[in-house]
Amino acid sequence: MEDLIEELPTEAKHVCPVNRCRMPMGPQAAIFPGVYEGILYWQCPVCAGTWHRWPPHHPLRKFAVPFVGRE
Repeated sequence: MEDLIEELPTEAKHVCPVNRCRMPMGPQAAIFPGVYEGILYWQCPVCAGTWHRWPPHHPLRKFAVPFVGRE
């Protein structure tokens, strides 16, 4: 999903992929020290929808599954 978001025009990056709401400042980074040292997943500041940072089958994606709630 992040790869997809990075390829979109700037204005499209501010649309939540979960509920399609507009995010005035873009997504919030969810960081959990001790789980992964970096951005674990993305969260919409408007609807609190979450989505994965890494594409399917990426070895680090498994660390976000308990927080995002889906594979």
